[in-house]
Amino acid sequence: MGHNLRVSDQDSADDESKLAKELIEGGSDIAGAATGAAIGLVGGPAGVVGGAVAGAALGRVLKRVGAEIRRRILSPREELRIGAAAAFAGEKIVASLGTGREPRTDGFFDDSTTDRSAAEELLEGVLLKARDAYEEKKLRYLGNLYANLAFAPQVSPAHGNHLIALAGRLTYRQLVALAVAGDENRRDQLRHRDFRDDQPALDVLGVDGIGVITELYELYQQGLMNGGEAAWISVADVNPGEMRAQGSGRVLATLMELETVPIADRQPYYRLFPASDHST
Repeated sequence: MGHNLRVSDQDSADDESKLAKELIEGGSDIAGAATGAAIGLVGGPAGVVGGAVAGAALGRVLKRVGAEIRRRILSPREELRIGAAAAFAGEKIVASLGTGREPRTDGFFDDSTTDRSAAEELLEGVLLKARDAYEEKKLRYLGNLYANLAFAPQVSPAHGNHLIALAGRLTYRQLVALAVAGDENRRDQLRHRDFRDDQPALDVLGVDGIGVITELYELYQQGLMNGGEAAWISVADVNPGEMRAQGSGRVLATLMELETVPIADRQPYYRLFPASDHST
């Protein structure tokens, strides 16, 4: 009887591994080379990646949650997005383990009490945000978010849930704004003046530009960004050259590794708000 139980457990583990690998492989059109590293994490022998305990714990979480989500009814596009985010998370985890980073040891992976660890809950949250991320450029950064949470004991699971909710709610353009706000090397390329009493500048911005400063103002209202010494009372008070991430906005930018946002995606901010535009 014990032998049959062990066989059953092995069959269940094999099924989880198969389903998780199918999910990750399904995201290969977006994730590309990241897929291979993630599959190695969920399907390789324990200890192959980053040391026995660390690699096995992280791989087990990705395998269990990936298999659970794979069993759900998903549209092809949803499955593609989830698989890509899982692949990006797996790739980042493997890279972190390879550099000697130690996964958190604060009970993050402990499922002995509730049969579901914080690591699993947060991964499910990230993958469900990925499912709904029609702006698919967000997927890599959602993967980064989960992977870095697994190594960040200073961020509680409750705060992690808050960050995941924020990441799902923000537009890709707002995530890019947080990247621009953190780039001190290019800050002098931005306009250092608000738009109050500057109708010519507003006219030049046009509808899309007004949309951008509205999104920046939303970041300010949520406490994710500050505007220097002056308060932003309305959209007209947005001052691109003074914007800086703060609070959960700064933590989110760090964990999502928004400093890696391509320059090409940041460039619209420098075109819309050039330093030479009514800055004096």
